[in-house]
Amino acid sequence: MRLSLHACLLMAALAGFGLLSCDTSDDATPAVMGTGLPGTWQLTKLECECLPSVPAETAEFTDSTFAVYGGNGQLTARGSYVAVPGIITCGLSNNSTPGLRFTEKLTAPFFRHDAQVSVQGNTLVLDYGLPCDAPRKTYRRIR
Repeated sequence: MRLSLHACLLMAALAGFGLLSCDTSDDATPAVMGTGLPGTWQLTKLECECLPSVPAETAEFTDSTFAVYGGNGQLTARGSYVAVPGIITCGLSNNSTPGLRFTEKLTAPFFRHDAQVSVQGNTLVLDYGLPCDAPRKTYRRIR
């Protein structure tokens, strides 16, 4: 299915509003293990144009680097990241949406990609451009 540029931008805006909304439920929340992005995260949800399964994936973040491991513990991605005031998703620069710019350095040439980021308690969401069939990954903090 092909979407017009207008439809892609509208869906990106709607996705952004959803990621920035507040959780108003009165349910008890689990204790937060840490704050911010640094830590170890387990993939719990994968949204994309892909098979309906969640691969075994763990991501580790420091203040400026990341490493991603597959289910067998094999390193699948490694690199650095920086905060940017405007991300590039769907091939378009969105100067009003802050996020992270990842530079993968496991293989040459290096690969750069941006993601809108949401960290709420023990939940991390990295949206690489879901409206344009790029993945959105949800992780749970494990350390």
